[in-house]
Amino acid sequence: SVYAYMAILDVVLKLVIVFLLIYFPADKLILYAVLIVCVQLLVQGIYLIYCHRHFEETRYVHIRNKSLFKEMTSFAGWSLFGNLSAILYTQGLNMLLNVFFGPVVNAARGIAVQVQGIILQFVANFQTALNPQITKTYAQNDLAAMHTLMYRSARFSFYLLFLISLPVLFEADFVLQLWLVTVPEYTTTFLRIIICTSLIYTMANPLVIANQATGKVKKYQAVCGSILLMILPVSYVFLKMGFPPYVVFVVHFFIEGITQLARMIMLRPLIGIRVRDYFVNIYARVAVVVVCAIIPVFAIYHFVDGKWLQLLAVGVGSVVFVSLFSYTLGMSTAERTFVRTSIIKVLHKAVGHD
Repeated sequence: SVYAYMAILDVVLKLVIVFLLIYFPADKLILYAVLIVCVQLLVQGIYLIYCHRHFEETRYVHIRNKSLFKEMTSFAGWSLFGNLSAILYTQGLNMLLNVFFGPVVNAARGIAVQVQGIILQFVANFQTALNPQITKTYAQNDLAAMHTLMYRSARFSFYLLFLISLPVLFEADFVLQLWLVTVPEYTTTFLRIIICTSLIYTMANPLVIANQATGKVKKYQAVCGSILLMILPVSYVFLKMGFPPYVVFVVHFFIEGITQLARMIMLRPLIGIRVRDYFVNIYARVAVVVVCAIIPVFAIYHFVDGKWLQLLAVGVGSVVFVSLFSYTLGMSTAERTFVRTSIIKVLHKAVGHD
């Protein structure tokens, strides 16, 4: 609940910033940057106060422990390498697109990434609640429970993102026109490919958290970071051969898939999870849900006329069919029971409150 409240506060404050920009005569970009920094500092401060009041272990204690310091430095250093890899290929793609196609295509990528960030934020809040549980079960050496949490986190995150993304995938053109009026070329194609890549990465999050829980990040970060950095040279080769700008996102999509496989292989000796089990429990179920949900939504998109009516129909159809097939085909019996019980509890509380 704390994460939920803080997410709401963060969004509201950023909305207030947008309105403040209208009334202040200062440089809008500088003012926006300063206010965003202030919001982040405020949010961080609230988290610090909350943790200080509720968790005794978060209080400062001065201890000198060379072995622990060495271990933490190694963990932070290799994690930094992984994060820098992501930054390098992200900014590197911006530079490649700018060199080969100019700022207009770069702007199209920026718009697509912005929409992606909005969509991913919803799933990130859900994963934030599950990530500590994955770490906790590893610390308790309950690997079976850890595997179950990883499967559920990956699948449920995918279902949530797919539910939000499916209408955007079908109605990207219309949604972007409503937002921007004049949509830069390639924006729609960029957005669709980026969303598909995000769907793959969503299922990687439990693997990332599981690796962090083990503390053995050196090999993991070195391999995954190096694979992801290959996005840049491979994209450069394709662009040099005359391929259109969206090829860099296709390259990213496939290399993200390769990285996902590498993550599973490296985690097998660390937490005892098998690649086959991951495919069966996650990818097989997810694939069935995707196929079954896309068919009726595509039929709605194809047969319904009128832009607004089509957008409404596709949106409602996506919610209905993704929810239906996620529940019936994408969950185990125990998970369906848990979902039913949770819904009943929420309804009872609502009725009791009224």
